[in-house]
Amino acid sequence: MAEDNVIPAAGLTVLIDPAVPESQLALAPTRALIAELGLLATWLPVRSELPKASARRTETEFQARRRRAREQNARRERERYYTGLVDAPAGDADVPRAALYWVHGRGDGGAFCESLLRSVWVDGVALDKAARDALAELGLEDGFAEFLVDSDQSLEALEAEITEQGLYRGPAYIIDGETFQGREHLTLMRWRLTGEVGPPPV
Repeated sequence: MAEDNVIPAAGLTVLIDPAVPESQLALAPTRALIAELGLLATWLPVRSELPKASARRTETEFQARRRRAREQNARRERERYYTGLVDAPAGDADVPRAALYWVHGRGDGGAFCESLLRSVWVDGVALDKAARDALAELGLEDGFAEFLVDSDQSLEALEAEITEQGLYRGPAYIIDGETFQGREHLTLMRWRLTGEVGPPPV
């Protein structure tokens, strides 16, 4: 990777989209894995994207079957796990994404995400207010307002890096250049990070 890239070439990177409930569901097991293995993680924002309709027009029958299966699994997961979470958070989702970028290199991204996501998805606080509250809680609010005004270029460059990695939704993970889309891969990640002892988890 180029020296000016934000995503490090080595170590664990956690990509979080504050605007999707999957990020809230992934947070506790992700932080538990990091604490258990004593890892230093890089926390960065990602903007979740849905497949474009044009992509569906060109998909094969097999790809369409796989997509429908994923959509069905997603519906079942929402019914099973999302009880008690806010249905659709209010506010500007770009503010918490910019705030998480701002925290990178300045403070504890995991602690920021914990405060932010709890406020948004459990307490129902608007995304932009929750982001500013979480920054204040960590003492990192100074300078953020100025950064936010001109944050588009930084976030777009990061999005280009993430797209290059083949990732499109939060939460996602990168370990030494290897990518994992979704919290369902945490067990496999643990196996990789602990020396791949025994057969890989299915």
